Amino acid sequence: MSTKDFIGYMLIMILLIMVCGGLFSLLWNVTMPYIFGLPSIGMGRGIAFYVLIRLLISGISFQLYKGE
Repeated sequence: MSTKDFIGYMLIMILLIMVCGGLFSLLWNVTMPYIFGLPSIGMGRGIAFYVLIRLLISGISFQLYKGE
């Protein structure tokens, strides 16, 4: 894998995490304050919750795909 490919993959991963975190915070702010009376959250906390949930559900995997 070249350096350009690696940088491209990392940028896509960062963008994906930001989009999913933003979607998480949007869904949280639409539902949780009205149902349970919880406070609204911002984009940063949404990203943190998204990463935390991903780690708790799928764990950390350091295996790289080796196509045969």
